[in-house]
Amino acid sequence: MTTIRAAGLLLTLTLTACAARSTQPAKPADATPAPSAVATLPPETLRQSPTPAPGDEVELRGTVSYLQRVALPPQAVLTIELVADQKGPPRILVTQHVATNGAQVPLHFSLRIPSNVAADSRLALQARIVVDGAARFVTKGRVPVSRTAAARPIEIILQPVN
Repeated sequence: MTTIRAAGLLLTLTLTACAARSTQPAKPADATPAPSAVATLPPETLRQSPTPAPGDEVELRGTVSYLQRVALPPQAVLTIELVADQKGPPRILVTQHVATNGAQVPLHFSLRIPSNVAADSRLALQARIVVDGAARFVTKGRVPVSRTAAARPIEIILQPVN
């Protein structure tokens, strides 16, 4: 009987000692560092891509889609325009026509901001899908972009033409 009591007492003391030693669960070796550790890194380490220098040509990438569940015919053409976003009619800087050849949304695009466009210019994208000369889907308004927007993909959602 004393052997059982001694074993029980030993087990209780062992568990109590373990509980007192560890008040927080152990972290795995590959755990993400604490936010304070990340905040101490220099800002240039955290930046994903450098800000383009004035005069550099910048590439905008993204997708064009629409929410309606309608297939595009093979002869559909996507047109994307980079415009100077100003009062009145926009001044078109770059136009790109992409034959879809039966591809469906989302349609991918890549468009360059010319190096002669001032760094502080207000720029926007507008897009449309044309089938047999008639616009089927268009942007409502303009999608603002900037030279620094090149770091992130741009998503353009088109609306049906009524």
